[in-house]
Amino acid sequence: MFTLFPDQIEIENLVLSYFAQSLRRVLMVSPTGSGKTVTFCDIVSKAIAKGKRVLVLCHRDELITSAKEKLNEFGIFPHLIIAKSIDNPAALCSVASVSTLRKRNLLTYDLVVIDEAHRCDFDKIIDQLVSLCNPYILGVTASPVRTGAQRCLSTIYEAMAEVATIKQLISNKRLTRARHFSPKKDFSKIKITGNDYDLHAISDAFNKAEMYDGMIDKYREFAEGTKTIIFNSNVENSLITRDKFREEGYECEHIDGNTPGWKRRDILKDLKHKPNFIVTNCDILTTGFDEKTLTTVLVNRATLSLALWLQMCGRGARALEGKEHFNIVDMGANAWRHLPWHFDRKWSLKKKPKGKSDGVTGLKVCKACQALNSSSARKCCECGTELTNPVEKMLKNGEFMEITSEMERGVEAYFDKSKASFKELHKYAKQKGYSPGWAKVQYDLQQKAKEAEPFSRGAK
Repeated sequence: MFTLFPDQIEIENLVLSYFAQSLRRVLMVSPTGSGKTVTFCDIVSKAIAKGKRVLVLCHRDELITSAKEKLNEFGIFPHLIIAKSIDNPAALCSVASVSTLRKRNLLTYDLVVIDEAHRCDFDKIIDQLVSLCNPYILGVTASPVRTGAQRCLSTIYEAMAEVATIKQLISNKRLTRARHFSPKKDFSKIKITGNDYDLHAISDAFNKAEMYDGMIDKYREFAEGTKTIIFNSNVENSLITRDKFREEGYECEHIDGNTPGWKRRDILKDLKHKPNFIVTNCDILTTGFDEKTLTTVLVNRATLSLALWLQMCGRGARALEGKEHFNIVDMGANAWRHLPWHFDRKWSLKKKPKGKSDGVTGLKVCKACQALNSSSARKCCECGTELTNPVEKMLKNGEFMEITSEMERGVEAYFDKSKASFKELHKYAKQKGYSPGWAKVQYDLQQKAKEAEPFSRGAK
């Protein structure tokens, strides 16, 4: 059985307190690498202990495998992987892909867990389940972002549970800090299709000899000899990337959706055990991949998707004893588009308004030390110098800048509100300048979490 970290316990208690207040659809938001699967498996185990039927719904085979492994470790039996020709209505816990479940007659469940819940793939099935049996629904994501014509999350979920930021988890050594290297590069002329760059257009932009040469040069400069995964726009780019690294004498393999399962397992085993191994991929290792020994993430693509950017960066963030930092080598200038991986963001169930940012806009560059800061910063996060420039520093096109590794300095550690006394809550509220009623609200949430039995009632 797992021992949960304080932030995992608090977010679980917050979810259960929402359920206890008859809010039946809750979105749990926690950074990549913070252990969301472990947390929702603990919630699943509590529901099953009460004899409730649970469905865990994923969109990819890798996530199904990850969920299955964690359920096994929690001792949750019986559970069933729903396949095309297999059904077992008696199973207390089922795990299914959204594509398979679309082709099946839905059963009734008391609790449904949606992994990577920011995706639109699940919306229709959620509506059907709500109409059929109105279960408790727990959505899980690191990036609650929807744009364009996508359905707003607030039309699905009634509440959002979030307790710790990336910076706080770094400060508590739950995640690893990053050395972040990114160029200022103009992609404004690249065609946009839907909510991201057109796949063919952005692939063509990176499929050039000088781009591959530049990528290897930057790998040598910033991450030579490190265990690395590389994200590319398409399979062709990924294969060429593999070949270019091999030509330079590096041990490098490629993975895509058509890679046989046995070969993928062998490649990832090599990645785990070989210190200088490189794996290049296209849309495979963004989710359901957990390798703590990874030390470099090389993003060889540009994207307009904040969720994808955070997922790619977060692959290297898992903490490991002796791992002081990991590298993000950002060939697509994504940090200038979305801001660096570890910057704080204000999440909301409401869709991002057109023309607005995610709570932080642009970057300021410190004239004294060149560190990047959010546009709202008044003093440099690195050296404390007053920041007066309201606009981004325009580097030469393609020129790289390191986003300082010391940007976590002075970040407040995660405060475990779930265990604090009323006096400690009151003191914390005073330090933060919160309203007088904040401490009482948090204390009341503590008590409700202790008393919560959200799965004691049948699904309505």
